Amino acid sequence: PNTTSRTGTITVVGGGITRTVTVVQAAADYLTVTPASQAVANSAGSTTFALTANISWTVSDDATWLTVAPANGSNDNTLTATYTANDVTTTRTGTITVVGGGITRTVTVVQAAADYLTVTPASQAVANTAGSTTFTLSSNTSWTVSDDASWLTVAPANGSNDNTLTATFEANPNTTSRTGTITVVGGGITRTVTVVQAAADYLTVTPASQTVANSAGSTTFALTANISWTVSDDASWLTVAPANGSNDNTLTATFEANPNTTSRTGTITVVGGGITRTVTVVQAAAYY
Repeated sequence: PNTTSRTGTITVVGGGITRTVTVVQAAADYLTVTPASQAVANSAGSTTFALTANISWTVSDDATWLTVAPANGSNDNTLTATYTANDVTTTRTGTITVVGGGITRTVTVVQAAADYLTVTPASQAVANTAGSTTFTLSSNTSWTVSDDASWLTVAPANGSNDNTLTATFEANPNTTSRTGTITVVGGGITRTVTVVQAAADYLTVTPASQTVANSAGSTTFALTANISWTVSDDASWLTVAPANGSNDNTLTATFEANPNTTSRTGTITVVGGGITRTVTVVQAAAYY
């Protein structure tokens, strides 16, 4: 049962004569392969196993991405397992089987998953007020984060594996939307996502005043906005339409004839998004 040879001595004695002979028994067959497993990187390369044996043996494996040499031999040796790069985002395991003298040994090569780095969603649309939004980062690598906008701050600035990126933004003072790009780099992979911030609320009505004749009629004002708004006026002789709406429009102010011998002024007030604008209709006096 031993992995070393053993010797037994036989002694024969007679007539004052002694004779000795020996029986030398060969060691038991043995075959070991160590270590039991090798963990390797996702890039192409090779690793080794120590094979200790006193017999002949053959080697096989079950993975197309793995090659083991030598394929056969006898006694002690070193097995070299050569592997290709792993292009999938999960680990993979190849099993090496060594057989000899009725003994079977198996060892494994466990290859790391391909590097991956994703950031979702591709874009976040946010309000024009100050606030924050988040992106989901999924990765098996270390990574760093940067952005190209002075009004945008992203945390954390670096890390590894999965995380949540929080993008904090200032209020937008501009009447146009603005876009900040966030770049995440890791494992040779670059991902970009954006924060698109809405324009600041705006509401303008022009011209500031319309001068009209003393006869009945109508006049118009140009309303430019990116918000919802409502309209009112302070004159019984004046009607403005539409009374409410959103975004750009034209306000039509319809007025009655002025029976008075003095001019009169009606004020139109437009309110929306916390902004108030006033314009006037100045109607000429009746003829006298």
